[in-house]
Amino acid sequence: MKLFKNWIIGVLLGFLIFSGLIVIFNYSIDSFNLFNKSNNNIGKYLKDGYFITGDNISSNRVNNIYEAMIKDMKKVDVLAIGSSRTILLHKKLLFNNKKVIYYNFTDGTAQLKHYAKIIGLFNKYDVKLPKNIILGIDPWVFDNKASISQIKRLINNKNKDKSKYLQLYNFEYTIINLKSIFNKKKIKKSKNLKNLLNINNKNMIISPNADMYYPISKYNMDINKLMKSIDDGLKRCDETNYNTKCVKYDKLNNFNILKYFINYLRSKGVNIIIYFSPFEPIFFNHIVRYNNFSTYNELIVNFCAENKLKVIGSYNPYDYKLRSEQFLDGIHPKESAIKIIFKNSLIKNIKY
Repeated sequence: MKLFKNWIIGVLLGFLIFSGLIVIFNYSIDSFNLFNKSNNNIGKYLKDGYFITGDNISSNRVNNIYEAMIKDMKKVDVLAIGSSRTILLHKKLLFNNKKVIYYNFTDGTAQLKHYAKIIGLFNKYDVKLPKNIILGIDPWVFDNKASISQIKRLINNKNKDKSKYLQLYNFEYTIINLKSIFNKKKIKKSKNLKNLLNINNKNMIISPNADMYYPISKYNMDINKLMKSIDDGLKRCDETNYNTKCVKYDKLNNFNILKYFINYLRSKGVNIIIYFSPFEPIFFNHIVRYNNFSTYNELIVNFCAENKLKVIGSYNPYDYKLRSEQFLDGIHPKESAIKIIFKNSLIKNIKY
């Protein structure tokens, strides 16, 4: 009996030591800079006018890059906030050569908490909110389980995000950190975007305005491969509903929470513009036919009309006669599509 007890204690002790080593390892390596380490040097490079590219450059941008930029800001004329579908709203594309102080703060599949975090950083450093904010609103924003109290805490920068600590004992993050030991992160910088846009660069490029550029390799997919990737993605969506991009919801939530957020911005004198990024035609046809998206689209458009929100763009690619080759995949339009959307938009008439 004593031998068995000692064996149990030994196993438990071994497990605790092993777990502790994993936690220490993930905290020390920390490939995505989730904890104490920061990419403040990247923020400094961007403020000095450099374009930056490198491994994991697009990870955890809110804490690693955006905060470092916001805390030294004096004023902002226009700010875009959204998901990867808003990344390509480049300053030159929107404003040509006008002297506009513009930034674009995106974050993966951004939801309401991301928008509130960005505003919370402005409040944290007592930086006046931008005169104009473009909100890239995706359908999954209305499926996010957020609450007004959470949004309030984030706006006031009082919400402590503890979820990142789960990564300390996450198998996938451990693998990423192991790989990073053998593939050291490399950062390249240049004041000329063209120097970083080459066929060998597989990484995203972030500009001094924080908007991002895809590498040239992302654009090299021929139309047949594009169609196959879209078709494969839709099959995975139908089989598993594996992520928010599948737009397969029971109902839409968060209208009241988004309204609260918008009213907060309006109370601070912010002019709000909603941006709807279009879906690729095949993807759009699929979600309309199988995912009840016509109803979702109507509800979202009506919400904007009822709240007198200015809108640019549409989820529906046919509203702008967009073709499949003007997309990178099922949900990301290329710059050529964005140029069409903003060609005669009201963005040119907003006051700075």
